[in-house]
Amino acid sequence: MLTSSFSHMDLKHLFNNMVGLYFFGSSIARTFGPGFLFQLYVTGALTGSVFYLAEKIFLAPRKEVFGGWKTPCLVSDFLSYSYIIYYSEICPNRPTI
Repeated sequence: MLTSSFSHMDLKHLFNNMVGLYFFGSSIARTFGPGFLFQLYVTGALTGSVFYLAEKIFLAPRKEVFGGWKTPCLVSDFLSYSYIIYYSEICPNRPTI
């Protein structure tokens, strides 16, 4: 469940996630420490994997047109969104870049 958090479709996808991690993750690490950032990363990875599996178990059988189990599990996007959402909740008035 954790290995899917390191999956990317191509180099552009990897680059976009690393930029988000650099800008938002560095601010979170400065505020709460690197240990908290690691916990947020692991929690985001596990939560993203659980949502992916839940979607495949409950919704994929109803989607006959869209790939079913052939859809890749890319939890790295969920991690990027978790950083952005967490950052916007703890620093709502701070500019992002």
